[in-house]
Amino acid sequence: HCPQSADNAVKLNDLIFDTLNSPDLETDTIIDGDKKMAEKVRREHQLTEILKQALSQNQFEVYYQPIYSIKEKRFTTAEALVRLTNMELGFVSPDEFIPVAEKDGLIHMIGEFVFRSVCKFIINNKLWEKGISYIHVNLSVIQCMQEKLYEQLLGIMDFYGLDYKYIELEVTETAAVVSSETLMINMK
Repeated sequence: HCPQSADNAVKLNDLIFDTLNSPDLETDTIIDGDKKMAEKVRREHQLTEILKQALSQNQFEVYYQPIYSIKEKRFTTAEALVRLTNMELGFVSPDEFIPVAEKDGLIHMIGEFVFRSVCKFIINNKLWEKGISYIHVNLSVIQCMQEKLYEQLLGIMDFYGLDYKYIELEVTETAAVVSSETLMINMK
């Protein structure tokens, strides 16, 4: 709709391009390209570039959320949580950047970064001496579809000399449904 959505030829061209590159685009459908859709596509492109930069410059951080055992009346485990703060955007929620990373294939590198960070953290801090049984590490659907994921994860743990019992992998129900055969191979 002109001039509401685009008031000049350059903006109109950008809107058409962004609409055609929209993740919502389906074959044989009519898409109403508007400013909201264009902004969504631009934000995804911006996030992709920020994720690439964050990976190359080690800007991701892993935080550990302690988990308290009521039975043992103490903290017994923790969950690894990846976080990203960008100079331009500030805090970027994982709810926003994880789907973009999955779509653009960057989730494998982010997942490997998190897994390496967790292994290093466990070894450097000797968590077993502090009564921490293991760390939960989340795997995305895309990671679970990776045929040799188990080789990568075991290789990283072996590199750090970390006993396998100190990591617990968490897999979403979606991952189990989408990649059930590959997931079973990785689990075994």
